[in-house]
Amino acid sequence: VVGGGVTGVVAAIAAARLGAKTLLVNNRPVLGGVSSNECCFNVNGNHVVGASEYVNRNARETGIIEELRLEARFLEANGWAQHWSMVLRDFCEKEKNLILLLNTEVYAVETENQEIKSITARIINSETTVKIHSPVFIDCSGDSFLSFSAKAEYRMGRESQKEFGESLAPEKADAKTMGSSILFQAMDAGHPVPFKAPSWAYKINSDEDLPYRIHNNPHNGWWWLEYGGELDTIADNEQIYKTLLSVLYGIWDHIKSDPGHNADNFVIYWVSNMTGKRESRRIIGDYILNQNDVINHSEFHDAVAYGGWPIDIHPPEGVFGKSHPGSSPPFLFPGVYEIPFRCLYSKNINNLLIAGRNISVSHIALGTTRVTATCALCGQAAGSAAFLAVKHKTSPREIGNKHIDELKYILAENDVEMPRETYKRTGNLAFRAGVTAS
Repeated sequence: VVGGGVTGVVAAIAAARLGAKTLLVNNRPVLGGVSSNECCFNVNGNHVVGASEYVNRNARETGIIEELRLEARFLEANGWAQHWSMVLRDFCEKEKNLILLLNTEVYAVETENQEIKSITARIINSETTVKIHSPVFIDCSGDSFLSFSAKAEYRMGRESQKEFGESLAPEKADAKTMGSSILFQAMDAGHPVPFKAPSWAYKINSDEDLPYRIHNNPHNGWWWLEYGGELDTIADNEQIYKTLLSVLYGIWDHIKSDPGHNADNFVIYWVSNMTGKRESRRIIGDYILNQNDVINHSEFHDAVAYGGWPIDIHPPEGVFGKSHPGSSPPFLFPGVYEIPFRCLYSKNINNLLIAGRNISVSHIALGTTRVTATCALCGQAAGSAAFLAVKHKTSPREIGNKHIDELKYILAENDVEMPRETYKRTGNLAFRAGVTAS
């Protein structure tokens, strides 16, 4: 498994628990991706959002992601703080079949006959190079470096309306995406604290420069501090971060110098040192989930995950836009929809599974599938499918063609409850068990 965000962690744990010898490779020192202690978009796991937000009652995701959330909440109630990444590491370290490699950057991929044979990675702090061979790989790296290097088919940008008949898509296809964000944390020091912006800070002249962007509560930063959708969120990542930092200092200078913002006593004590990306490459599978599938609740024989977050598409111009920084056009609430297994493996690389914001969906569908808990369900399905691919010595596609019922049942046995699904299997005593209570 390449990529140690929440999705990669869940995928690796799922495969390891089922009995597959599993390696999790992450290029950061901690686990969690945008929800990690480095980025803090979902600090302490409190905001690992998914299908149950807003209007979908009783749709909360179960399985491994729920184990992680409950453990994080328990620790938080018992005095731990900023501990989400450590919870993820603890769960990985407890799995006897799972080897964890942090600070490890994959930089070379060897392929043969449309299969990945090995990957080469550098353990940065140890000055060690490792070559990793495996019958099955899962790309949970977000930007999909593994898939891209293996020449898996992918897309980046927005499809036209006519390709899938998506009403929310632009008339013409383009390379624009949702942007990236950085967060900061601030505190009330109890006394006035001066602030001098660096010379390269972006100048904010008045609140009119920030339309629709509420900035009167600076404690945990602002999700709308977003930029880069009109650039390349991979190639231009460092420039995007630099621009976001410039805008952050400019906004902070603005609220500190304007008495109406009541920020005299506030001081920033932490700024994310990495961007939180919403979108980059999307790998093409045997099916591309689109807006109509989401809105119309298309039923799939190979459904292995579900979502329910609104179709939430941020404008590519980000903080420099004049429209609302959230969903543009406005939110659509799809209810609970299915994600087929055909979206979780590569169309042209035979031993490659994918999970996270890089699954096979259109730009519009990504507006809902990209959130953490939905990605985690895809991760558990991908990790379970990887185990079956090893067990049956076959490809992910053949798991979908010949063993999809087995995959579904494994997910059910491991606490992943799918909408509109019933499970029957000879020998399962749960179907004949009785329940009594005092």
